[in-house]
Amino acid sequence: MSERFEDALGGMARRAARAHEASGGLPVPALARRVRRARRRDAVVATTAAAAVVVGVAVTATALVDRPAPPPPAGTSTPTPEPTPSPTRSPAPTPTPSPTSDGPAPTVLPVGDASLPFGECASVDGSPTAHPLVNQTEEWRPVEASVESTALIAGDPLRVRSRVQELTYVEPSDGLLVPAGGPSFVVTRDGVVVAVGSAFEEAGDELLFLDTPSISFDGVLPLAVCAAVPGTSDVPATPGRALPAGDYVLHAVVDLVVLPPVDGGWPARGLTDGNAAGDLAGADDGEWFSAVSDPVAFTVSGDALDPLPRPTSDVEVGAITATEPPWCGQPAPGRTDGDLFVVETGAPPTAVRAGEEWDLDVALRYVGPGRVRGVMEGFLAAWVVQDGVVVGASLPWSTDQWWAPMEMGTGASRPTVSRHAPFTGCPAEDGTLPEALPPGTYTVHPTVTPTVRQVTTRGTTVEAPDGGVRRTVVGEPFELVIE
Repeated sequence: MSERFEDALGGMARRAARAHEASGGLPVPALARRVRRARRRDAVVATTAAAAVVVGVAVTATALVDRPAPPPPAGTSTPTPEPTPSPTRSPAPTPTPSPTSDGPAPTVLPVGDASLPFGECASVDGSPTAHPLVNQTEEWRPVEASVESTALIAGDPLRVRSRVQELTYVEPSDGLLVPAGGPSFVVTRDGVVVAVGSAFEEAGDELLFLDTPSISFDGVLPLAVCAAVPGTSDVPATPGRALPAGDYVLHAVVDLVVLPPVDGGWPARGLTDGNAAGDLAGADDGEWFSAVSDPVAFTVSGDALDPLPRPTSDVEVGAITATEPPWCGQPAPGRTDGDLFVVETGAPPTAVRAGEEWDLDVALRYVGPGRVRGVMEGFLAAWVVQDGVVVGASLPWSTDQWWAPMEMGTGASRPTVSRHAPFTGCPAEDGTLPEALPPGTYTVHPTVTPTVRQVTTRGTTVEAPDGGVRRTVVGEPFELVIE
């Protein structure tokens, strides 16, 4: 293998590793106690008469018909008029239909209360957030949200993605402190918050320092009716039930600390990008803000009483070691199974023209336990094999190369870029740059190489050596004709 080709590829790996230092994982109790905002994300399991609860399984309820309460029989006293609802409360979302005489009680959603800060259960879309909204523009928001699928079956969890971005475009600062658990995901129906939760089972109160362009938080949100604050709703909801069929909207809501510029910048505060914020020098000058993503609509269909839980993993995490990418002249790489990650692709092309770019949807999915902290490499390296030997590759353009800190829970995924550089051969022994692969039939092995810093499961954390290691994950190969 040519040293020049190896140096080019190895350099890309070293730049990614140096760009992100080790994650410390230190708590910030002083800040957290001062401003911790209760996340009421864990649904209370509702006790339903005559219904046996099977943990982790969605139970299909009998289809029911809504009907008004019958009039009182003749000769009875005049019923007490219903109390006039508070003017600050919005109409309740439509509940699921009434039960049959021997069926389960109906699922009831919270009633809106405009006095609650947006993001709390039963709060109303458009209400003020817990802290002042940070500056944002129509084209740029400090927090983004998306979902893997916008059509769900009742009881299924929602696979969510979010990204928190730096504020340098709209707010001068020395960086941000963001919750390590990421944003709260807030689900509304008819403008009322009916479900709230985190992307992770263990969100915690830790704060991370962010001075890179962005950090992603990807996980799975069980869709369960939330529990309203006691005394804020006249209509008792049924917390813990699966969200009934209907149209919903998702927002990501994040509370963050903006650190104003100081002499010496963030290094003077003793901070390291992507690490937990420990003892901060002059942290009291930080100011709390809230940020809300654009809405993401999704639909639930069917019937279920109990929401499915987050997915789990049987992968055992021992020592976290590096895995190297393939090289020219080496045998074809094997698909990576039993790893912390898998590479998923859409329908691959069957033919491309020599020297031209090509398209393929690619995502990196975390299948390990708990949650992983590391660095996402947002591009694809596709290695070309002929007669069982690597003969070339499609490597990203420099403009397509990006890295960002990531937090991922079991079952979550994050896509890479979908347009890829032309396939080239291996460099010549004299150092001549590779040319486009000649026409022929080849086998393509897609790879993504994230950096893993640590894996946390039920309070136990396994740290990677040297502040993080790069693991090349190989996806399913496909045959390609270069014309």
